[in-house]
Amino acid sequence: MRKISFPRIGIYTEVGIRFFKSLGLEVIEPKPVGRKILEKGVLHSPEMMCLPFKIVLSSFIQALEEGADTLIMYNSQGFCRFRCYYVLAETILKDMGYKFEMIVPKAKNLLSWIFKLAPGISLNKLIKIVKQTWNDIKRVEEEDRKKNKGDINIGIVGEFYTCIEPSANLNLVSKLRSYGANVDIGLNVTNFIKHGLKLDIFSKRSEKREAKRMVKGEIIAGHGFDSLYNSIYFAKRDYDGIILAMPLTCMPECVAEPLIQKVCEKYRKPFMVLRFDENVSEVNMDNRINAFCELIRRKKWKK
Repeated sequence: MRKISFPRIGIYTEVGIRFFKSLGLEVIEPKPVGRKILEKGVLHSPEMMCLPFKIVLSSFIQALEEGADTLIMYNSQGFCRFRCYYVLAETILKDMGYKFEMIVPKAKNLLSWIFKLAPGISLNKLIKIVKQTWNDIKRVEEEDRKKNKGDINIGIVGEFYTCIEPSANLNLVSKLRSYGANVDIGLNVTNFIKHGLKLDIFSKRSEKREAKRMVKGEIIAGHGFDSLYNSIYFAKRDYDGIILAMPLTCMPECVAEPLIQKVCEKYRKPFMVLRFDENVSEVNMDNRINAFCELIRRKKWKK
């Protein structure tokens, strides 16, 4: 039987574990990536590679050391370095002497890779598992929203993995909530899947049209365009501030940043950029988050 593993994906990690176990697979559960584990990924990654890759590589190293023989790495087929993660990770890990198979799901080959992992599964059972997994994703998102009990509303935009994985953002969401903020992430897994399957064409249409005008019809790679139209969405609604969370050296978010700044100036919303790498100071980030929340409160009190 295969022993599979995959990178952590924040609150969705347990959903992924249940999905693969439902297929009859043995899962090496991805553990939180702490400082010591991250150091291994940093050591073997190209210096200027973004933090999400270093976290993914660290997670893979840990899984292989615990006996995994199959690694799952999704490929969105987008226009950023993310589409090359699996190529680079596989090369580095095999150079390190690990023996494993890398399986790369894509939107167009979802069924084929599932049947490769679980060749004896029936189509009816697979449909039930997929439906249950979809319901589980929506359930964990709803449970997470119920944790919002603050007095200010903050929308988070930015690179997908940095927004949803605590080890990539130094527990940004939890810290904001500890300072009394309600948090909404523009690009969660539900939206990510709908976008990948082209099921979101009617979602946030006016915001997407406004964003396209701002980029003059050009393409922003990665999740930069999502960050832009989600910032417009937040700015037009009852959100008190917007945070752009991005890995240091992330080109798509660097392109989106000045455009989001314009959006926030137009709609008079406080805006903060948080850039993450392995050397970021957690104390400094905590101070900035706290100050941002207090700034928003003072602005609300003055109204």
